[in-house]
Order: sequence, then C-alpha cells, then structure tokens
Amino acid sequence: MERDRLEYLIKAGVLNGVVGTFGKWVFRRQKGGHIVHYLKYSGPISNTPNQQKSRSKFREAVHYANQAMLVPKIKAEYAAIAKK
Repeated sequence: MERDRLEYLIKAGVLNGVVGTFGKWVFRRQKGGHIVHYLKYSGPISNTPNQQKSRSKFREAVHYANQAMLVPKIKAEYAAIAKK
C-alpha cells in the first residue's frame, strides 16, 4: 500500500482503531494517537569485524549500565537527570 494512500485512509478514519500487522505495515496505538511503520527487516544480517567490535562495545555499555543501576546513589543521579 502506498504511503499517501495509507495516510489518506488514516485521516479519513477508515483505519481508526486498527492495531497489529496489515501487509507490510504495523499499526500501533499510543497516547498521542496512532503510529504506522514498516515491518522490521528480517533479512540476513552481515557480521563484519567492525560490526562485531561495535556490538561488543555496546554489550559492555549495557552491562555497565545494569551494574550502575544496582548502586542506589548512582541510580538516584540518573533518575534526577532523566526527570529533566
């Protein structure tokens, strides 16, 4: 389905309340209204050395963040920043 046609159907209320997958589109409902996007890419994922390095760094960062959230003082500091 073309994007323009989809936008028209949403504005006209035809797809109002639709949630889930419809063709290659995913419909979601949130506080501010509806979100429509393409399905997640499910093709082959390349695994080059640079991507492996990047994923490894991200994995380490997630581990650090999880450990930091176990320390009450650090968690309070993050919470104060997040409120802003």
